[in-house]
Amino acid sequence: MEFRHTETDPPVEVTVDEFCKMVAEGKVNPTALYRTLWTSGEWRTVDNLLPFHRSSPVKYPIGKRLFEEIVNEQRKKLRRAEISSRDHEYMYGTLIEDSYRLPSLECLPVSGQLLGAARFFVLPSFTPERIFTVAFREADIIIDAVCGKSALWYSFPRVSRTTSDGLWEETPGVPFHPDQALRATTKISYHDVPDVFLSWQGFADRVAQLPSCMTRTIDGIGYRHKLFYNQRLIDVMWANPDRTEHSAQIAIIAAYEQILQAAGLGEFLKAKRQSEA
Repeated sequence: MEFRHTETDPPVEVTVDEFCKMVAEGKVNPTALYRTLWTSGEWRTVDNLLPFHRSSPVKYPIGKRLFEEIVNEQRKKLRRAEISSRDHEYMYGTLIEDSYRLPSLECLPVSGQLLGAARFFVLPSFTPERIFTVAFREADIIIDAVCGKSALWYSFPRVSRTTSDGLWEETPGVPFHPDQALRATTKISYHDVPDVFLSWQGFADRVAQLPSCMTRTIDGIGYRHKLFYNQRLIDVMWANPDRTEHSAQIAIIAAYEQILQAAGLGEFLKAKRQSEA
């Protein structure tokens, strides 16, 4: 970095360590000047340099430019935390169910004819979410299906560009309207379902053993599965499952596709993005 005590002094090259040593020894006033590659050739007073305040035995007021940088960084940190929390709620919380106005599995009464229930989420890139709630009854299976007209994920604001001060600008997402989602409810006989769904106990025992899995890829597809079984919620994510490494999860996904086709709900699996509808 270049340093000089006043505007009329010739600049000298110093390392940050050398500069901090001079500051600690009380040899640098807050009106002294510095410039680096990060200041784009502009001379600034050292009260705008964080190492100055960290090393100075006297606590001087923070310079205006440094104050703005700290405030901007705090704003970015807060916004990053908000985005991270929202994305986590989308992937692992109840945001999808709440937005689509779906009751939680824990609230479904497991009594009388209802033996148990599971929920299967299909989360493809670029197209709306599809959620299927499968309720096992003594005589048949009831399937509730929902697919958004547009994706909840794309209703979130998106970063459009980073500004010169290091902040970012966000563009609004596509409005999400749960009332415009495609919905259907149907029932299917146990005579017409894949073997996996022949009994609640057999289904729950099998699916409860399947852990979350992930294969890293760009613009893939995620599946989430929730099962309320033995008084506990089993919630897993199968992100881009590999046919070889995650064959058990792939088998359950295929079984869901089969039962949905058999129940006449294949259109929900083929739903296109809003712009293609």
